[in-house]
Amino acid sequence: MRIFVFTENHTVRVLFKGFERSRTFKVFYFSCSEMKRRIKELEGYDFFYVDISGQEQQQIKKVLSSVSRFGTHRYGIIDPKGALKDIPLLFFKGAADYIGTEVCKSGVSAARLKSALSYSPPCSDRLPSAPKTGKKSYILSGKDWKNIKVGHEYTFCMMFIELDDHVELKKKIGEDLLDSMLASFRRYIENTAASIQGRLWIWNEHNGLVLYPFDGVRCDAVLLGFRLMLFRKLICAENLPFATLFSYRIALHLGNTVYRKKGQTGTLVSDSINSIFHIGRNFTPPGHFYLTKELFGFVPEGLKPYFIPAGRYKEIEILRMKRPL
Repeated sequence: MRIFVFTENHTVRVLFKGFERSRTFKVFYFSCSEMKRRIKELEGYDFFYVDISGQEQQQIKKVLSSVSRFGTHRYGIIDPKGALKDIPLLFFKGAADYIGTEVCKSGVSAARLKSALSYSPPCSDRLPSAPKTGKKSYILSGKDWKNIKVGHEYTFCMMFIELDDHVELKKKIGEDLLDSMLASFRRYIENTAASIQGRLWIWNEHNGLVLYPFDGVRCDAVLLGFRLMLFRKLICAENLPFATLFSYRIALHLGNTVYRKKGQTGTLVSDSINSIFHIGRNFTPPGHFYLTKELFGFVPEGLKPYFIPAGRYKEIEILRMKRPL
């Protein structure tokens, strides 16, 4: 397995010193200025890290936008000084690892590399499985937001939604029109989710994460996802200011996270959030609605026949909605 590390910082190389004689990992170091050229040399299962130390916030944003375009390769970010303010956004952009201040002090372990590399392989319909773990404990958040307190952990129904083919759309209709489309799309999702207690919690350009309180009895987000797929053409016609039919993907998951106010999630780390990001971005194909098997138990009986097995993400079994004609 080849690991490419793009950095100008000699101390960053020390993080991978333990792999100099490794038979499993081969680490190569390059200047950040070589990244665009060297990434073309990557093969399917290679991995690359980009060091953002010493860069201004504006430059960091440009770097993250740049690396996220290399959708066929997995990557991680190295941030020795903790300069990145919103870590979860990395996973919206397809990152598989974030090496922050604490890890930089201790070095990168083989176990960490294996965990990062176990994320969805490029151009693959299946993901490597991980050892099964026990069923998570529900920390019920209720039917609404009345008893949900900032700083406390709860179980939420998490909905990932992403506008597909945004790069091609930009070429086709232009940046200004695409921005207008995304704004309309976001407003529609935000308003529709709010009607069933959903809150658009995180948004990043063309995708977002909606949280729904979970009472252990039902999850109305399943019905919303079903409607969004079934009535896509009507939604596009009625809620966008221009005649463009677009596609989106949806993934639903039950997971635990500490709740923070919108815009204050920058340092939040949650396995459940990481999972829904990767299920949504790397496992769910364009135009599809996927959900985890655990959440399938809360699908209304009349809708269950419309969902069929779609494989596994690590230890998580996934089902997909049959696509409407």
